[in-house]
Amino acid sequence: MAKQNVYDNEVFFEGYRRLRQKEGNANALFETPALFSLLPDLKGKRILDLGCGCGDHCAEFIRLGAASVTAIDISSKMLEAAREQNADPKISYINMPMEDISSLEGGFALEKLVEPLPSPEILEKHPEQADLLHRPDFLLIRASKNK
Repeated sequence: MAKQNVYDNEVFFEGYRRLRQKEGNANALFETPALFSLLPDLKGKRILDLGCGCGDHCAEFIRLGAASVTAIDISSKMLEAAREQNADPKISYINMPMEDISSLEGGFALEKLVEPLPSPEILEKHPEQADLLHRPDFLLIRASKNK
């Protein structure tokens, strides 16, 4: 399975950026408030944000007291925007597909996983990621559309 990255396509990225910049977008109205309502106290926690996008959640994690955020995204365009819009010395932005997270050093007290959930094929190829999903200190947050 190929590692997907549609966000580095200039046309797609600009369309996505315009959509997200609109006041009252669905992400701002529904997804982000729902996500943050589910989180425990973040004071002193080390956060791993997979698919961090433009880093908006990362900045909020720091504002809520997280000690640090390791923010991963496959898109260099997303990370460029994140560094411009949400720079913070406590946030480390890394260009990496989520399939490669086993190469990260250190453990995390809290992890946030956003869509897409790693596919069964990826988890089969990378069993260490499947193990991560079963750790007692792992918090899985997945946004999905109502059908």
